[in-house]
Amino acid sequence: MSKKVLTIILIVFIPLFAAAAAFIVLQWYAQPVETLAMRAGELEDQQELAFSDWLREQQAKTKQLKEEKAREFTLFVAGDIMMARTVETKMLEKNDFSYCLADMRPVISGADFAIANLESPIIEGATTPVDSTVFRAHPKSAEALALAGFDAMNVANNHFGDQGAPGINKTFEYLEDNGIAHFGGGQSQASLINPLIREIKN
Repeated sequence: MSKKVLTIILIVFIPLFAAAAAFIVLQWYAQPVETLAMRAGELEDQQELAFSDWLREQQAKTKQLKEEKAREFTLFVAGDIMMARTVETKMLEKNDFSYCLADMRPVISGADFAIANLESPIIEGATTPVDSTVFRAHPKSAEALALAGFDAMNVANNHFGDQGAPGINKTFEYLEDNGIAHFGGGQSQASLINPLIREIKN
């Protein structure tokens, strides 16, 4: 082989080999970069999917809590409410019949249903003496009970008849005028034996 032929071969083939080698090297380096990019893309997709799942889960939990809250109701029950004697005197002095229940108003009115035992009939008349056990409450007492947040009053007790039939009838009238239901007594046999039924939040 002549020197001239060898020089031509070297001039032609060395760049080709160099180009081929460079191509192979570049391909080798490019592959990990491409793989990393793919993995990064897959990770991003997984993160988006994970966030979507998390969001759906949170929305489901929020819905469940709202449904549970809608099924809950609060019941406030008190014992004897006696609006006569010294209690009435204090309210008349202050010219404020909501005075005696003011501190409890947020609790009572905050309940979905509030009831108590009405220990004194409500009818106009003189203030009950301190030492008397025959009770009579001022008509504004019914307004005070409504303002406090009471929904119903039990009247089945030993003092409800203290003012006779007029006291019983006027008590029903004052309670009803102020949107307060009553149970445990009535003006007919049907009202005596039938219970008070209320539907609250289904």
